Amino acid sequence: MFHLTGITPALSKSCREASFKAFDIAHRSGIKISIDMNIRLRLWSEEEAKRTLIPMLKKADVVLTEHEDAEILFGKMEPDEIAEEVLSRELKL
Repeated sequence: MFHLTGITPALSKSCREASFKAFDIAHRSGIKISIDMNIRLRLWSEEEAKRTLIPMLKKADVVLTEHEDAEILFGKMEPDEIAEEVLSRELKL
């Protein structure tokens, strides 16, 4: 399993590029992917987080998120709505 937190791609452009590359390699290799959204707005904007994390979420097998992160990403805070959004993987920015 490959695991990533939302902090890593927020640290710098090179960390973001490396995170996407690692995700792609894991995905192509059939390795299970886990992501913890863990959004830290001190590191980047809500829009940057959405543009980066939603494409990653679409490739993840396991998604960990808190209500606050889900509200940033999806505009939803209710657990059943968050689960529906994540499971549908038809996410819209």
